[in-house]
Amino acid sequence: MAGEIPSSLGNLSNLERLTLWSNQLTGTIPSSLGNLSNLEWLYLNGNQLAGEIPSSLGNLSNLTDLGLNGNQLAGEIPSSLGNLSNLERLYLAGNQLTGCVPAALRDVEYNDFADLALPFCDTLPAMVTLSSDTISSGENITITGRNFPALATVEVMEIGGVDVRPVPAPQTSTDGDFESTVLVPQLVPATHIVLVQVGRTLVTTSLEIVAAVADTPASYDSNGNGTIELSELFDAIDDYFAGGISLAVLFDIIDLYFSGDSVG
Repeated sequence: MAGEIPSSLGNLSNLERLTLWSNQLTGTIPSSLGNLSNLEWLYLNGNQLAGEIPSSLGNLSNLTDLGLNGNQLAGEIPSSLGNLSNLERLYLAGNQLTGCVPAALRDVEYNDFADLALPFCDTLPAMVTLSSDTISSGENITITGRNFPALATVEVMEIGGVDVRPVPAPQTSTDGDFESTVLVPQLVPATHIVLVQVGRTLVTTSLEIVAAVADTPASYDSNGNGTIELSELFDAIDDYFAGGISLAVLFDIIDLYFSGDSVG
C-alpha cells in the first residue's frame, strides 16, 4: 500500500482499530485521526511518514496501543499524548524526534523509550497552588495548576475527598495551565488534601479548613429571648478555643451575659 493517508479516515467515528504498518505510506499523519473517539489501536509504524506527530492524537481517550516507530517523523512529542490515560503500548523510536518525552507517559507499560534516547520532561513538574492556605467551608477558593498535560480536561478535582470540579470541567492551556474558582465543601475543621488529576498526572497539596468566625454575639442567642444565658456563654467559650470566634466577639458576649443587655 502506497500514497498518503486520507484525512477522510477521521470521519469513521465507530472505528476501533487502524493498523497500516509495514507499507509505503508517505506524507503526514492527518490531524483528523484525533476525531476517532472510539479508536483503541493505531499502528502506522514501518512506513515513510514525515512531519510532526499531531497533537490531536491526545484526544483519543480510548487508545491503548500507539505505534509510530520506523518512520521519518520529526519535531517534539506533543504533551497532549499524556492525556491518554488508557495507553498500554507506545512505540516512537526510529524517527527524528527531538526534545523530551512527556513525564505523564513514564508509566506506559510497553514502550521503546530506551531506543528513543530522549529524556523525560521532568524539569518543570506539575504543581497546584491555592489562593489561600487557610479557609472556612462555604467560601470560594481559586485552584491554579501549572505544567500539566496541554489542552486537556481536568479529570479529578477534590477537596477532602469531595468532588468540587465545576461543570464544564476546566481545560488546560497550551502551556498546561488552568485556573478554577470553586466552593469549599462542608468539612470538619482540619487539614484536608486537595487533589487534581489531568491524564496520568496527579498532584496533591494541603488546605487548612477552619471554623467560620461569627460576626456578632446575636448568633449565640439560641433561645431567642434576646439575652445571653450561661449555657450560651459556655458555647461561645468553647468556640473561641476551637478557633471559631474572635476574642473581641467573646468579650462582647461576656459583657452581655453579665450586664443582661439585649443582643439586638
